[in-house]
Amino acid sequence: MVIRKHISIEKKDYDKIKPFLTKHEGNFSAAIRDIIDLAIDKKIALDHSDRVMLFDSSIANYLLIKTLGIIPDKEILSEIADPSLFNSVSETVKFFNVKFKELDWKIELSLDYDTDNDPTTGVLTIKGEYYPLISLCAKIMSLYLAVEKHLGIDDIHKRKTAIELIYKLRVSEEVAINDLNKHLGIMQDLFSEIEKKPGFWQAIVKKYRDSNYKTIAVHKDTFEELLANEIPVGEIGIELIAKRHIKDIPHREFLYILKEVYETSMIAENVDIEGDTVKVFHNYKNPNAVNTLEKILLNQFKANGHTYIVKSTRNLIIFQHLNEMGMKILKIIEKLNRSNSSFDKEIVTFLTYINNLEQSRDSHGYPGVFGYTMSKRIFKEYAREHDISEWDIKTFQEAFSTLDSKIGRISEWENVDNNSVCYTVNKCSLAHAGGEFNTDMCQLVRGLLRGAIEYTFKEDVKIKPIKQLTHGDEICECHICFDK
Repeated sequence: MVIRKHISIEKKDYDKIKPFLTKHEGNFSAAIRDIIDLAIDKKIALDHSDRVMLFDSSIANYLLIKTLGIIPDKEILSEIADPSLFNSVSETVKFFNVKFKELDWKIELSLDYDTDNDPTTGVLTIKGEYYPLISLCAKIMSLYLAVEKHLGIDDIHKRKTAIELIYKLRVSEEVAINDLNKHLGIMQDLFSEIEKKPGFWQAIVKKYRDSNYKTIAVHKDTFEELLANEIPVGEIGIELIAKRHIKDIPHREFLYILKEVYETSMIAENVDIEGDTVKVFHNYKNPNAVNTLEKILLNQFKANGHTYIVKSTRNLIIFQHLNEMGMKILKIIEKLNRSNSSFDKEIVTFLTYINNLEQSRDSHGYPGVFGYTMSKRIFKEYAREHDISEWDIKTFQEAFSTLDSKIGRISEWENVDNNSVCYTVNKCSLAHAGGEFNTDMCQLVRGLLRGAIEYTFKEDVKIKPIKQLTHGDEICECHICFDK
């Protein structure tokens, strides 16, 4: 049965069905029937443009999911609505609410803001039934706020059926767009680069895939230094990410950028950061290659303004951070290592233990005992090198003053009477490791004195404390008394 009715429509409605009239060569009845068929078919999504574009719902869902991390071009705003509409935030939100309702997206927008035309803050809430659609609406609204109002996303809260975005005014559209890419466009930069050079990126993907991701990527300048058999001083990739010179990067930030660069470039299998300790896992077999990697990383730590010491196992390099005290000790060790003196070598052994003690977070045990034991070894070597067969107070003062000067202590000797001398330590950088008084270090150097006196004078000398840092005094002072 055919039912005929006379209807009248406004021009805006006529414009909407115009594509269907074109399709059916001006036949209104056929055009209306086509529109009705589409309207009652929930599997069809309809775009009212100059051309009729039909999508099965499964295809529409596929397109939505595949573009989750991509931001629409800002030109889409002027295609969606008259740009003059965008002056008012409230009118824009009202427009999009109506539009999304017409499209039957089941999306509801609400935006709180401080001023309608020139907002400095905003909170957008989007509710819906299907998250990919919610995400698309969030990108469109955030694009509008970034381009027209320079509002960037400051924070975001996602739920299954809603999303909340918090905006703050940025200095420019570019900064606001960067915020949008960061929070909702994680694939934006990647897709942009692929669009610029698709052939290049296809070849890169093939190379990495065919090599089972054993291809390493380094900056050309770094590679050139390696070709010239030089150890690179810095990592350009780190500076490119941080957007400032390596020495200006805060150390904590530097470590995590280093981790990102070395893992993504495939130079290292994994980089673990535990406090200031850096553990680099690798699968290099050539010891020379591992040694070069150690030097490169040490150079980069140094360029960032920090000193590290290194320990290696088969597939692991451990870099331990040296504080100010550790660096001082390391410089002393480096200087003493250039000496052929066995006396200096024993001091190096002692300082190395101190350095490990200072860097360790574990229990320090009995440092005074170690100082006592090491002192006997040190003075034995001193006696051998200086051909001392019998010690007296003069040779002892010379030996201990020499030891103090080598380990960075300022001390002096003064006669008290015929049977005793006064030994004063005016400055002990070891006991003030890291800027604060360190009891373990104090016990170590006390052990040095006790061990040295017992080795040189056996049981004929006694130590009488006068002033001690551990008792709140500003200096350490003691009398060394000789039994006659």
